[in-house]
Amino acid sequence: MHWITSSLKPEILTFNQIYFPLLNIVYFKPANIESCDIAIFTSQHGITRCNFNQGFAVGEKTAKCLDHNNISVFNNVAELKKNLINMQNFKIIYFRGRDVTDNLDFLAKKNTFISKIVYEANGVPKLSEEIIDLLQNNKITKVTINSARSYKIFIELMAYHNLNINLDIVKNYSLF
Repeated sequence: MHWITSSLKPEILTFNQIYFPLLNIVYFKPANIESCDIAIFTSQHGITRCNFNQGFAVGEKTAKCLDHNNISVFNNVAELKKNLINMQNFKIIYFRGRDVTDNLDFLAKKNTFISKIVYEANGVPKLSEEIIDLLQNNKITKVTINSARSYKIFIELMAYHNLNINLDIVKNYSLF
């Protein structure tokens, strides 16, 4: 039996795991941003070089990608928002993807707030023939998915390929 994962890198897979990313990340050329008081990163894909005094990262993976000593780490966007609600008089830049599940626009009321789209995550157009074959022959029993967007894409791909198969889907993410 096999297990699909869209989140582990191929070099750290264990037995019977198949790495199949569900998103294609397209990075945009970063704008020239000199500096800010606070930089917010809700995804490792949003990491952009800039000078900042304090960084806020959602998730340990995102924080580990930042080369900075002053990083506060939050488990999810709701936790981050609770800590930012009373901020005022800061220059804040939010580096983000095109599509977000929650926005931080409330920060613009009391701060200089810039929301900068630095990447987009597009769903893959179809499953590979290998994955389809394994699914049709019931050789895949479990799927691990790390984002709400990847979950939606996987369900859409199953429908696109007319795969009505009973799988254990492990959602390894926190929405709020």
